[in-house]
Amino acid sequence: MVSPVGRIVRGLFVCYLVSFVLVMGWAYVMGKAEAPVHPLLAASWRLYEGVADWLGGFLFFHLLSVVLVVGFFSSRYLLVQQDVRDRFRILQGLLVFVVVEAGAYLLLQEGVKPLVIRNARHLEYRTRLAEEFLEVYERAKERGDGATMLQALRSYTRLIPSDESYREELRTLERERPTVEEAGEEEGFPAVPHNLSAGEALRLAEEAFQKEDAYTAYYYARLAHAIEPSLVEARRLQAKAWDAILREEETASSRKDKDFFAAKRQAYERLMEGDYLGAYYAFMRLREERPRDADVVRYYEEAREQVESYAFYYEEIANLSDVGGIPRVFFARRGDDRVDFFYLERVIRVAEGTYGFGVEVTGVGREGSLVYRLRAPYAKIERGILVLHCVGRSDRSVRFLPEREGEVPYDPAFLVPVGLDVDQLLLLGGTGWEGRTLSELFQLVWLPDRVLLPRGEITTLIYIRIYRAVLFLIGSFLVLALAWRGRYRAARRSWGLLVVGGPLVAAAVWWGADMMDKGGARLIAAAMALGGSGAAVAVLVVGSAVLLGLSLLLLVRAMR
Repeated sequence: MVSPVGRIVRGLFVCYLVSFVLVMGWAYVMGKAEAPVHPLLAASWRLYEGVADWLGGFLFFHLLSVVLVVGFFSSRYLLVQQDVRDRFRILQGLLVFVVVEAGAYLLLQEGVKPLVIRNARHLEYRTRLAEEFLEVYERAKERGDGATMLQALRSYTRLIPSDESYREELRTLERERPTVEEAGEEEGFPAVPHNLSAGEALRLAEEAFQKEDAYTAYYYARLAHAIEPSLVEARRLQAKAWDAILREEETASSRKDKDFFAAKRQAYERLMEGDYLGAYYAFMRLREERPRDADVVRYYEEAREQVESYAFYYEEIANLSDVGGIPRVFFARRGDDRVDFFYLERVIRVAEGTYGFGVEVTGVGREGSLVYRLRAPYAKIERGILVLHCVGRSDRSVRFLPEREGEVPYDPAFLVPVGLDVDQLLLLGGTGWEGRTLSELFQLVWLPDRVLLPRGEITTLIYIRIYRAVLFLIGSFLVLALAWRGRYRAARRSWGLLVVGGPLVAAAVWWGADMMDKGGARLIAAAMALGGSGAAVAVLVVGSAVLLGLSLLLLVRAMR
């Protein structure tokens, strides 16, 4: 046998289901005539928008359900419960249910609702990207540029995979134009030891020289001399090793060997002079020619490691153009004598790293004058640094450096400190505040002070979100008390009474919920503007306590 509380809870869930069906029906049938997304994405977009609308109005649906179920549909059954202890048990069960439901409401508002809003905005962004790729495709088609047509159509079909018409065009293009195999990953080699003392480097140089490994001996001897310039033995060994390198080149048995040793020496000189990118490409060619040469293998790895310390490979981002990512990351960072503004059109986070597209960094002085500006098509974000230097992994003709304007205060100019980790940076882009969870809003407020944000606005929104969670309890208690009192008048219920009085009750509930919601939010915002965070917290705590106490008092009196 179902308990009285069980019957009421079951009726409430039926009302919730009916409200959800009505809202989703409105979203699909009577919503926006044209969804701001691709037609093939419209159904998913309407689903997300419908769920967001239902969660946005859930407080009203809940309060109206309590009025209908407790005050009307269950009124005759509840009237039988004349014993005070029976009524107390029913109300106690309802109170427990309301408190549990308030926790579920908070999870829905701060977990599910921001997620579906983000998904809807992501579909809108995917549509914009797809339209851009279609424009590129159409322009390339007019020019007869088959390679650009193929790439643009591939990107479009990754964004809109269910568009069969363009997928058929893509298959036709791929049959006409053979697929070019992408370059594979580089093979790994043992790295050169770091953090050596001058004595340790000299010992390694002597050991290498005894083994007739002139390149390794020269490397460590030069390193020992750089660490401790007064170390005469290191300088002497460096000269001996260089002579051995030249003799190795002179005594080569064939012209091919002489050319190889000369190229290796030139590549090594580039490495020692700090031209790491040139040394990287030179040792790459030598490694392809003689992959078992120990010197080439070692110094290729050394050059590659140095290049990756200040640049990233174009191949890392070549296939990310059709990945949605997080759009429009924008923030400002305060410095001693200027403010730096960062804008990234899109940020994509994948397993290989985090990358930015359409990057602009602008420095503005105290008087509003332009100090510098950097523009780059691509960037990689790692270790709090914005790397604006992009090179080809194997093609030295592929290189992207930022366009510079003014006097750039960074050396080199393509390594710009951001002062934020990747997780913090991603918080600053994407949807507006409605798509943020409560925990994300707290993280934004706790960002370093040098990051300029509307902290007052964000803090106000946090307080309003907390108030709305408490408002669910307050409204539930108030409506439960009124419905419990009204059950006597509705005991002789009729469907005519429901048809006539239902809309009036719904309008009254809507007005009351809207007044408590907006009135409390405006009061908190006014307190924040006039008295700061302390005044807003006082209004939130005192106001919530008063309203909660009043609603509980009315509920106790209704029980009597």
